Amino acid sequence: FVMEDARGLEEDRAERDAVLSGIGVRFTETYFREKYGFEPDDFSLDQSQSSAPQPVMSSALEVTLADDRPRFTAGQQAVDDAVAGLAASAPQPIPPEAIASAIRGARDRAELVARLAVVMSGADDRAFRQVLERAMMAAEINGAIEAERTAEG
Repeated sequence: FVMEDARGLEEDRAERDAVLSGIGVRFTETYFREKYGFEPDDFSLDQSQSSAPQPVMSSALEVTLADDRPRFTAGQQAVDDAVAGLAASAPQPIPPEAIASAIRGARDRAELVARLAVVMSGADDRAFRQVLERAMMAAEINGAIEAERTAEG
């Protein structure tokens, strides 16, 4: 059995307000009356505390930047390591020069497909098809330019 008024227990707000108060936020009498339904004689505000927020630093956030110590907390380091692992396992871009070399060296479509398959061995099927389409267009343009140069020469 839980007793509560029409406003409810306001547990989430109370927890949030406690955290905010801990980092230096000071609430007004109006806030307590409007948000919690307090009457003016239900509480008093401590006026002896400085109105300037006092920074609060939990021990989990304190980091010593000595040469022989890690720069991050254990939690931060875990996140950093996870991101580094994802970046290392992500597909790396294929150097444009490798694709251009495959296009220049291919004598026909079948050879272009074979050369691109070697260059893009780690790529998925969709990426391979996209590059193949672009390479075919580039090869056609390159072939047309070479044919024109040969005809002029």
